Amino acid sequence: DAPDDYFAISFDDGPTPASPRLLQFLEGNNQTATHFMIGVNILNSPQLFLDIFNAGHDIAVHTWTHPYMTTLTNLEIVAQLGWTTEIIRNSTGGRVPRYWRPPYGDSDLRVRSIAKEVFGLETVIWNRDTEDWSLTSPKGTTPQIIHDSFVQWLSGPKSPGIITLEHELSDMSVSAFIDAWPLIGPAGWN
Repeated sequence: DAPDDYFAISFDDGPTPASPRLLQFLEGNNQTATHFMIGVNILNSPQLFLDIFNAGHDIAVHTWTHPYMTTLTNLEIVAQLGWTTEIIRNSTGGRVPRYWRPPYGDSDLRVRSIAKEVFGLETVIWNRDTEDWSLTSPKGTTPQIIHDSFVQWLSGPKSPGIITLEHELSDMSVSAFIDAWPLIGPAGWN
C-alpha cells in the first residue's frame, strides 16, 4: 500500500509507442512516476527509455520478457531480473533499480526472495486494478468503467494509500490516466 493520503503513480510495460504522450503529460503537470520497464522494450526503444529516465522518473524492473514468474526455475528468475537490472544500469550510467513488479502479480516467497536477496529489489504490487491493459481487447474494460472506478477509489478512505495498476501500453490506457488525473488532487490525495 502507498502511505496514507498518497496516490502512487506507476505504469507497467514501457517503453512503448504510447510512452511519449504519457511523458509529455506528466512533464506538463510537473509530475513524475515510477515506470516498471520490460527489458526487451528498453532494448528496442533505448532513446525513449532515456527520455523517461532523463525526465527524472523512477525506473523499476518489470522483467525481461513479462513471464509468469512462479513458472520459472531459479536460474530463469535470476535471468529475467538480472538482464533487466543490467540494461537499466548500463543505460543510465550506473543507476541500479530498487523496485520490481511481477508481471500479472505472479510471485511467491521463492520469487520475492530471489529478487530481494540476489538483486536487492523490493516487490511492489498494487491495491487497485484499472484493467486498462484490456482496453484494446474486444471484451475488455472501457474508459467509462475505468473513470467510474477512479471516482469510487478516490472518494473512499485515504488509509491505506492507493497504488493503481496502470500501463503505458496504448493510447487508450494513457488516455484513461489522463482522464483520471484531474480527479486526484481535488479529492484530497497527494
